[in-house]
Amino acid sequence: MKAIKRILAAAAILCLLAALFPCALAASDARFDGKTWEQVTTDFLSKAGALDMGAVGIGYYNTVTGEEQYINADAYVTVGSVYKVPLNMIYCEKIANGEMSLGSEIFGIPYETLLRGTIIDSNNDYAKILWDKVGSYRLYREMIAPYMGEDPQTVSWKFYENNFFTPRQMLTCLRTLYDNPERFPYVIETMKEAEPNNYFHRDEHRFEVAHKYGFNTEGYHSYVADSGIIYTTDPFLLVMFTDNTPNAYDVLAQYAVLMSDYTEYHTAERIRLSAPDRALEKLSFPEAPAPATAEKAEGGMSEAPLLDMDLETFGRIVGILTLTVLGLGLCVKLAKHAGYITIIPAIIILAAGLLISRGLVRSSGTTLFVLSRGDGSEAVETFFGELEAGEYAAACELLDGYSAIGVENSAESPEAERVYDALRGSYSHWWQSGSSEDNKASHSVLFRHLDIAAMKEAVFSETRNVLLAYIMEMPEEEVFDENLDIREAVLQTAYQQAFDTVLENARDFCRDDTVDLELEFGLKGWLIQPNKALIKAICGQ
Repeated sequence: MKAIKRILAAAAILCLLAALFPCALAASDARFDGKTWEQVTTDFLSKAGALDMGAVGIGYYNTVTGEEQYINADAYVTVGSVYKVPLNMIYCEKIANGEMSLGSEIFGIPYETLLRGTIIDSNNDYAKILWDKVGSYRLYREMIAPYMGEDPQTVSWKFYENNFFTPRQMLTCLRTLYDNPERFPYVIETMKEAEPNNYFHRDEHRFEVAHKYGFNTEGYHSYVADSGIIYTTDPFLLVMFTDNTPNAYDVLAQYAVLMSDYTEYHTAERIRLSAPDRALEKLSFPEAPAPATAEKAEGGMSEAPLLDMDLETFGRIVGILTLTVLGLGLCVKLAKHAGYITIIPAIIILAAGLLISRGLVRSSGTTLFVLSRGDGSEAVETFFGELEAGEYAAACELLDGYSAIGVENSAESPEAERVYDALRGSYSHWWQSGSSEDNKASHSVLFRHLDIAAMKEAVFSETRNVLLAYIMEMPEEEVFDENLDIREAVLQTAYQQAFDTVLENARDFCRDDTVDLELEFGLKGWLIQPNKALIKAICGQ
């Protein structure tokens, strides 16, 4: 399949180009052009003075593309009040399960007050009430471990030592929360109200932010952390833990802006790369011809009327047969008179009557006698021969119950007519087997025909490749409109180019089907019985 190989090769080349030259697909930005997430983050931390990479733990997850990145993913760090997110997830899951409500009191305080106090105001006394209600600090940590992708029985002992989390654990917790909002109602909504002018939300006001911050000092260590959801076009989850990082509050705020820009940059790239797929939804490829339906139930006998002729011919035959009977009667009477049978005149009279009647039947187009049966192979060969020659009416004469097939119909557009012509020119067949018994026969034929669905898929695939090439080669404003959708004129040009390319190689999209045929012998000779598989194959389906 040369055309298919060419299409696959073009797709591979375009994917390689997209990987090597992302700046050609998105608006250029020196911070991100040709750089990985790790390079972008390392550049930022270096410029921010956070040179000791061991003092920073980061997790990033794009909820749309699935991009997941880490620095010091599994290093345990004191996170301050960040722990209050999974703590409240315990109680909000109980609300979702109908075990309690926002108004339920815990040690005399409505849970809603405790929720808002711990998430928005970061009240440590309220947090202690919540884990005391669970039973103990250890039990609380066991309960939140699954939110973080950990088995409470096998997780590192350090998980229970203090208020420690790793970037991977906290990012997993945020994913659990983000992916199951109905399981943990009220948590995200409350996080959106927390610290609207500090941490991740200090400088990033373009997008909604749901976060929970934390800070703590122990000895010579100053820990500043934040974890949350930033609702860019493709929302992303962000965790950043710092330990004695210079200007930590600035680092968190500026890094949140950087990651928002990074995400939007790659979102634009994704939208541009997906533009061809969106554009293909606007295209319509010619449908295959609609198969004709049988004019009677399948499997019915081929019953031609015994005397399928006009009344005048019928009258003549009756007259000839009457004269034949009278002639035979005269022969019998003469035989009685003469005393012996005159056999030769009788035979002559009978034969003449039958021959004259047969001649009248043939002149009227009616088959009164069929003397040769055979095995039906001649009928099958004739049918396919007429089909391949484009003589569809003649082919239908050998197809019981059909006066049309469907492929002989005119297409609705010049483009569709080209597809129909390719279909009509694709037919060929080979014998496989055949047998007959009495007035029935079975034949299996290997029939080659155009697969229009496969051709459509190839046209759409080639159109996508052509559009990607346009994106790589042409100025952005010539390819995209203001919504980053492919311009209609560009789409139609690409489609026509792809359509012509695929149609030139139409035979690459032919399919060989084994068609089982049943034939019956009747007054009109061998006829192929109605067969939906055959009719659909003829129509390219």
